[in-house]
Amino acid sequence: MSSSPTAFSYLRFSNPTQAAGDSRRRQTTAAAEYAAAHGLILDDTMRDEGVSAFRGRHREDGALGAFLAKIDADEIAPGSYLLIDSFDRLTRERVTRAIHLLTGIMTRGVVVVTLNDGRRYEDASAGLMELMYALMELSRSHEESREKGRKVGAARARERHRAREDLTPFTPVGPHWLRLEPLRDDAGRRAGGRWVKIPERVAVVQEIFDAKEEGLGYAAICRRLNSRGETTPRPRRDAEGRPTSIWTEATVGELIASRTVLGEYAPHVGHRRAGPRIPDGAPIAGFYPQIITPEQFDRVHTAIALRQNPNAKPRSSEFRNLLIGHVRCRCGGVVGYLASGRLRDGQRSAALRCPNVYRGTCDNRSRLNYGRVEAELLPFLAGLPATESSAPTDAAVALAVAETALIDLERRIGLLVDHLESGQDQRDKSESVGERLRQREGERAALVDRITILKAEAARERAIAAAPDWRARLAQIEAQMQAAEGSALYELRSRLNVLIGQAVPGGFTLDEGYLTARFSTTDPKGGKRKPLYYGAEGGLIRWEMTAGAPDFGQVRVAPGNLVAVQG
Repeated sequence: MSSSPTAFSYLRFSNPTQAAGDSRRRQTTAAAEYAAAHGLILDDTMRDEGVSAFRGRHREDGALGAFLAKIDADEIAPGSYLLIDSFDRLTRERVTRAIHLLTGIMTRGVVVVTLNDGRRYEDASAGLMELMYALMELSRSHEESREKGRKVGAARARERHRAREDLTPFTPVGPHWLRLEPLRDDAGRRAGGRWVKIPERVAVVQEIFDAKEEGLGYAAICRRLNSRGETTPRPRRDAEGRPTSIWTEATVGELIASRTVLGEYAPHVGHRRAGPRIPDGAPIAGFYPQIITPEQFDRVHTAIALRQNPNAKPRSSEFRNLLIGHVRCRCGGVVGYLASGRLRDGQRSAALRCPNVYRGTCDNRSRLNYGRVEAELLPFLAGLPATESSAPTDAAVALAVAETALIDLERRIGLLVDHLESGQDQRDKSESVGERLRQREGERAALVDRITILKAEAARERAIAAAPDWRARLAQIEAQMQAAEGSALYELRSRLNVLIGQAVPGGFTLDEGYLTARFSTTDPKGGKRKPLYYGAEGGLIRWEMTAGAPDFGQVRVAPGNLVAVQG
């Protein structure tokens, strides 16, 4: 067995395109020549190709990180060598981290060799001058990378500014359903590019939005796409070219949440490893081709919001609760679906009840038998009269009023700031102006919060107004449910859940043994007004589930036809 030390060569370059150049050959040849000249056993398996050393990712996740872990675990024998082309291959981090990395390797008995100048750095013989030289080289490497980063950042800033000016693409990297088609001038020279849709991928995105609008869950959508082997946004393949990446709930959720499908591009600055990236101004509308209409985008997100239930457990394979996300207690809590552990006539009973009762924060002890609720749900929906939509919607009017008020308030704040900066007032008057400025800024913050809420409500109202006629779809689903089972029945019940949100936009309230349908709660002036219910003459339509109460059919025919009444 040879007693010669092992020399671990470390090859690294930042840009994957360098693999086709001379960088790999140069570093590999120099390491082999040094090992042969000094009688060392060469291990040339340690490589980080296409990995930057500026923020230390190679030290944490790459091959160098694995080597450092082996040093810490005493799996690298003292007296071994680490061969690097130069210090900038080892790290380009700031000097304090870089010198700590170097001395950490040296103090564990590993000799570091820079091949470009043949210098050796080892714990037993390193003097002040050697360490000073190393410090200077490490500092130079960091400063070079920082300056390069500054220039690249400035160039990117110019490109983002130009994109705002004329929507010019500045990178070939875009959404996975688009590709950048190069454009050329009359002389055949490269002259920018334009985004072109990839039809089969656009079709998948549109299918995802259609499925979500119909009420399918993220997992059901993933199953559908994976069963067909559809290409994922970030596809990966094995050595034989077979796809290894799959659609996940997170992937579908990110796609649905992204406004890129509307054609928007949201520039950000910063690096993910340095912390959250920061938005660089407002999104750029029209930068990409639009593949989903704003109306459908609003409808999908409205459907998602209506179905959200913070108390919900993982959804069953049967989609048991058609009213999930649509019922609230009078205390404001989300009403839950409670399945009994006891069997009645061979089946488990279930009820709708507010979970805040068990938490001691609600005194509403109404408990509605879910079987009776669902039995009367479809007849109730079919009996609702057509909803009259107004244009503009209440929330849209309130939003316009609030945004106008914000513009006026910001004008007044600007005048106060100018007044303070002029310095012409006496001190007591300046303090008075400063107090007024603080009050106005507080008003602005409250108004901005209100505008955020109204924007969401306006989007919801637009989605409901633009939704296809839910009655025709209700009749179709009701007919299909008669013979459906398994996953087909699950999908139909999911779609029915969405239709409930369109039929009863305000949802239901559970109170004193009744479910009460709510249809309008927003006042254009910003306040709350009495709900508008659809009911029978002489009273609000309520489903009474207590013993001896009339059933839905009795309520509907007595005293007369359904009419709209103000509560």
